[in-house]
Amino acid sequence: MIQRLSFVLALLVTSPLGLPAQAMDVWVISDGLKVKIDGRLWNRAYEQKHPDYRLANAVWDDGNNLVSLSAAGNEVVAFQVVIQARTNLENLDISFQMDTSAKASIPAARGSVFQEKYIELIAPSRFSDGRRATASLGPGAYPDALIPLQADAGANRPALAAGAVAVFWVDLDLPGDLPGDLYTNLLVITTTDESRILRIRTTVLNYALPIRHSLPVYWQFFPTSFWRGEQLPETWFGAPGNWSLIYDYYRLAAAHRADLVLRGVRPAVTFDPRTGEITALDWTYYDRYMGPILDGSIFTSPDLIPLVVEAPLREDFPAGRSFAGGPFGSVHKRAVQNWAQQIVQHFKDRGWPSRLICYFEDEPNTPQQYIAHQHYSRWIEEAVGDQIAYLITEQPFDADPYRWNSRRRRAQFPSLMQAPIDIWAAVALLAFPDDLRAVQQTEAEAWVYQWDEPYIGGQFIDADGLSLRTWGLIAWHYQLDGLLYWAVNFWPAQPYENPLSQGQLNGDGTLFYPGAPLGQAGPISSVRMKAFRRGLLDYEYLKLLYDLDPGNPLLSQTDRILERALGAGNHRNGYRERRGPGAWSRDPDEWIAFMGRVAAEVARLK
Repeated sequence: MIQRLSFVLALLVTSPLGLPAQAMDVWVISDGLKVKIDGRLWNRAYEQKHPDYRLANAVWDDGNNLVSLSAAGNEVVAFQVVIQARTNLENLDISFQMDTSAKASIPAARGSVFQEKYIELIAPSRFSDGRRATASLGPGAYPDALIPLQADAGANRPALAAGAVAVFWVDLDLPGDLPGDLYTNLLVITTTDESRILRIRTTVLNYALPIRHSLPVYWQFFPTSFWRGEQLPETWFGAPGNWSLIYDYYRLAAAHRADLVLRGVRPAVTFDPRTGEITALDWTYYDRYMGPILDGSIFTSPDLIPLVVEAPLREDFPAGRSFAGGPFGSVHKRAVQNWAQQIVQHFKDRGWPSRLICYFEDEPNTPQQYIAHQHYSRWIEEAVGDQIAYLITEQPFDADPYRWNSRRRRAQFPSLMQAPIDIWAAVALLAFPDDLRAVQQTEAEAWVYQWDEPYIGGQFIDADGLSLRTWGLIAWHYQLDGLLYWAVNFWPAQPYENPLSQGQLNGDGTLFYPGAPLGQAGPISSVRMKAFRRGLLDYEYLKLLYDLDPGNPLLSQTDRILERALGAGNHRNGYRERRGPGAWSRDPDEWIAFMGRVAAEVARLK
């Protein structure tokens, strides 16, 4: 067997004519870098610090043609393969294979290969006031959408012109019951004229990460953007086949340790406008299509059921203008409370384990909106207690003078501090650590959502490869209770050509891509989604170490790779705007080294 493999290796590193291999250059880098379309990196500091990175880096040894990885069970570990053509290449293909000559080899089905699709950005990400996002690296072509290579021969096989670069993302998804050992696999790269084999050596640790993620991650999913992006008719809600596609999105989110939250789906319910009583209620549609998500039947494990789900109760329903006495009158209150009780009871009857969250209204910016939050949070708390968690996207202190509109209008805002808010989700630049801890001491939760450096890694396509990875470590470093991202599918008309989805921010509100424009059946993931997942895996490792040894010195050393994030100051001393890049390492090799120490310490303590 060893002799036969040696013969195959010798054959594959030469051309069909027996000439020395020279049609392409191949090297490997970690998942924390972005490769430019010419083969250089979108990380000048890394290139300067590691001038020989194509020959050796944290995962690659060119001299031995070797990729080295380390991972626990239930972890997805990733790397990137860069191919630069010396001559025109046809039928380029990459496959993850078992090494039949090795002592142990990971099943081939656990490896997935994607081609990185480049998106040309004509301008850096800018906010609505024209300010350039600090996280932006500038205009140019960036890899983001990850197109899966089809399994059937001859399909989706790219050609590569001489001098051109193609980058492939490789995911290695380890099963939880894989014994701790050293595993060897092969990555076979073939073209019409040449083939290469890379060896992959994976050290599988003697433990597994939990399948069920520990940190709530609220990824808001918009149905209107979904059916438009996937080129479906507006009547998509009634078609089972379209819901099957929705389930693909849920499964992909779960595979990245996040909770997809589909907005706006609710049962058919009507109210008596004079009394607020429910006169008709039909859960049939909701149960038929949301039920398989909430009971776990669409997933391979009940541990993949979303931690959180949107209660079908938002600012426009039940609408106060529909009831006698108008908004916030006694009839409106009765309708909201009756409806909250019905929701809780139905979820109990069905045994659905996801936590109900009322995300009533996004980013209140007027005194009237604050008044609405005061009423709704109290009504729901009176009706169902904490069985529906009330979430508000606002900083946990009285608004003036910190909120954008309140500063401009000099309006007097009512206080929300006495309202029964269960989850305060603060935008990163106004997430002051002292105030977040004060909220947690009241038994409310402190979540954070997006912004820009230096407060949190930017969510933009033109941010660096570590940008979204910072979210998981920030959550651990500041002991946050959850993360929220306002949208993951807020696609513009042409997301692959013009990714400006909100103002002048490149790719903001998108982590998925729609498959339909590319003829793909199902959602397309992204480089940014993978970085988000990597950060959430960091969180799981740190939590495992904490559970085993709360006083372990490594837990207090996370500032070696992430010194500081979130807002500066507090509501007593005033908001202090910080400028400049985020205070964290831009070297993915340093992140890999530190998290490797954490993983090894967990293995020692197990």
